[in-house]
Amino acid sequence: MVLIIRVSLFLCVFLSDFEFCFSMDKTPEYVIYADEIITDFAKEMEEKYGLICNGDSGSMPDVVRSVGAQFQLFRRATTEEARLLEVLAIERLAEMVNNHAKIRPYLSEFPFPPSRVDVSIAFYSPNGYALEDGNISLVFQARGKFFYCTQDAFVGRLVDKFDEPFEVAKKIVESSPNINPFVHQEKPHEPLIDAVLAAYQKEMFKDYRFEIYGIGGKLVDGVDEVVVRLVCFQPTNFEKARELQIIATERLLYLLNSDEKLRPYIKDYPLTLNNLKVSVLFRKKNYFPYFNGSMERASQEGDQICYYQEIPEDKNSKVFVSRPRETPLYAKESYQEALSKVEGSRAVKKMKAKCSSL
Repeated sequence: MVLIIRVSLFLCVFLSDFEFCFSMDKTPEYVIYADEIITDFAKEMEEKYGLICNGDSGSMPDVVRSVGAQFQLFRRATTEEARLLEVLAIERLAEMVNNHAKIRPYLSEFPFPPSRVDVSIAFYSPNGYALEDGNISLVFQARGKFFYCTQDAFVGRLVDKFDEPFEVAKKIVESSPNINPFVHQEKPHEPLIDAVLAAYQKEMFKDYRFEIYGIGGKLVDGVDEVVVRLVCFQPTNFEKARELQIIATERLLYLLNSDEKLRPYIKDYPLTLNNLKVSVLFRKKNYFPYFNGSMERASQEGDQICYYQEIPEDKNSKVFVSRPRETPLYAKESYQEALSKVEGSRAVKKMKAKCSSL
């Protein structure tokens, strides 16, 4: 008798849970309608503006409170171009939501306002690298505001540039009818600096097997500052890190200053160390740093070079040791001091001979 009661209770609980899961798995109609809208919207944005949809979003716990989509665009964009694309995308998605008769009863309000539409557009170079030249890297709307971000080439992360309400952005767009949303209006210096940096990237890989981890700077209205992050895939001691840092910096400075076509667009010719930030990172193939005594990176900023080293692992220790959030500073020296110590090395002499032969 006890066994039967227990089995009955088990079946009751199991079937109740099954029914609950089934009801939870049933997709509400308004979610299906929202998916239809986003699919059509993404297709239209790609065909019209070249925007590639890589995600969607929304808040629909009981009704449709917001809808959104995330896009990528593989070209530069000025602030004005990014603003125009964002306004066009926001208004078009709001229009498509309002024109969809089946979703209308489920909208939190009708007409569905642009403030409830979240669209983000991330801008990349044609080869897929993050744009770190001072132009807009990301624009998105949240809570009725547009947020504009640039990519800091030295630290490799997004930083806020400014924000503005949607209505302000819309008025600016309406008063600027000459901006073309279909193409980036290229500035004269952009293909020139791109060519120099591409040549530098190719040379660093060919001669030293360095990969570019980030490249850009302050290049919106001319060449004001150039920032480069390189990756060397081998453990490196302090002396070798110094040598590679000097080679990377000196070669970049030479290529920039020796390009006659670029020269009129260099704001303060010739460029000096004050216009450069060059970092060489020492990494494993998986891009993780070494913990075996190798340098973690060498970074030049102005007339200073800083060297960093992760605390080496003690594989015999059974005690967990927490690591500092920031990589510890190993050493610091002036650029001229570092240069004087490596000028006689064969690698530096070879690099300088290459410069003088061009």
